[in-house]
Amino acid sequence: MLLNVGCGEFYAAGWTNTDLHDDLPHGPHPDVVCSILALPFPDGSAERIYCGHVLEHIRLDDMPQALHEVRRVLVHDGTLMVVGPDIRLTLEHEPVLVDGVRFGGRRWPGDEHHWTATGEETLAHLWTAGFDGVLFPVADVSDAWPIVARAPWQFAIHAQPKE
Repeated sequence: MLLNVGCGEFYAAGWTNTDLHDDLPHGPHPDVVCSILALPFPDGSAERIYCGHVLEHIRLDDMPQALHEVRRVLVHDGTLMVVGPDIRLTLEHEPVLVDGVRFGGRRWPGDEHHWTATGEETLAHLWTAGFDGVLFPVADVSDAWPIVARAPWQFAIHAQPKE
């Protein structure tokens, strides 16, 4: 299974798309309505998991549970791709977007950011949750992932469960 967690308005064909909401104003319906805190999939059932602009919407107190669920569902040699907004890159490339990166879009319930992300801090959360990862520019993400945009204010992390 290819799992797109928190698809929001961006449904990825060929992937199992999940989101908290089934009634977004401008989005398609996800295949599965669920929380990243309780993914309704068997252990080791996803070969790849994509979290695009998802983790900053998770309260830091809930981050260990969210990443535990991702790790539980991922096959032992599976791959996780995390893409998100980086406040430092935003200040460098698109300072007009700082408020959106700090607070989120607030277009519907759940569309707010609970922490101001950087690639380094996100990588630290992944490491603590049992992932090895590599931080790199979002422009270098393979087309095999359902990435929506390759804006220079975003980071990308390619991660796998630690052995």
